[in-house]
Amino acid sequence: MLILEYAVFITKIKFKEVNKKSWKKILKVLILLTAIAIGFLGFWLASKIILNTEYPILPVSSSNMCVFQLNCDGLMHPFERTLHVGDLIIVQGVNAMSVRVAYPNSDILVFHSYDNGGLVITRVVAKEERNGIVYFRTKGDGVGVHM
Repeated sequence: MLILEYAVFITKIKFKEVNKKSWKKILKVLILLTAIAIGFLGFWLASKIILNTEYPILPVSSSNMCVFQLNCDGLMHPFERTLHVGDLIIVQGVNAMSVRVAYPNSDILVFHSYDNGGLVITRVVAKEERNGIVYFRTKGDGVGVHM
């Protein structure tokens, strides 16, 4: 009977040791994940403030800025001056009067669509000021181009 009690006592000690080690590892992983999440959140908030925009980093989800409409993944023509589907762009908020309009080397705008409220990425073709409000005419690089 004494041997059985001794075996139970050793098992309890080992279980407690393993349990403490496991909790320490779990705690270290949780602290690391929390630090990473805080780092990403801090980067995102700092980017919003520094770049003066609500969306500092955006993915290109449409091929309207791609000159090669049939294959806009960037693999067939990676160095073409265009935005490919899946590209990430860094957006900076600027004064409307400072937007360049020398098409085709004009600035690219990101704005909310009137149709569905989604974000639109397109290039400026013309700029006009009426009654203190700046209006832009825009065009996607790939719209009307067939190659």
